[in-house]
Amino acid sequence: MKKRLLLGLVVLALVMALAGCSLLGLGNDAIVGTWNLTSVTVTGYGTVTAAQAGLSWTIVAKSDKTISMSMTETASGVTQSTTGTWSKSGSTYSLTAQGSTQTATISGSTLTVTLSGVSYAFTKS
Repeated sequence: MKKRLLLGLVVLALVMALAGCSLLGLGNDAIVGTWNLTSVTVTGYGTVTAAQAGLSWTIVAKSDKTISMSMTETASGVTQSTTGTWSKSGSTYSLTAQGSTQTATISGSTLTVTLSGVSYAFTKS
């Protein structure tokens, strides 16, 4: 009887621990979430804020390895949106949309995507 009770308590504790990890998002990869552009760095020229660059860019990465992106040029108000996928190899992420793949890295709460010598820094919200 005591063994059954002890086994039941162990199973209950295990279920609660796994549920807690899921509820706290501990099972998700670091990229999962909403990322907002904060700065743009052009090699050889320096860094400006997203507002100074005239861009509003949001990336939403989901645990099912899909992404949605929306970029608005603030001066014209033109918005472009697309969807794609993400994958991870070591500490490097690949973001693929519209047949093009870009690499990204995460350091702390900053996601950096580099395209042709231009680095875009995003902060997780």
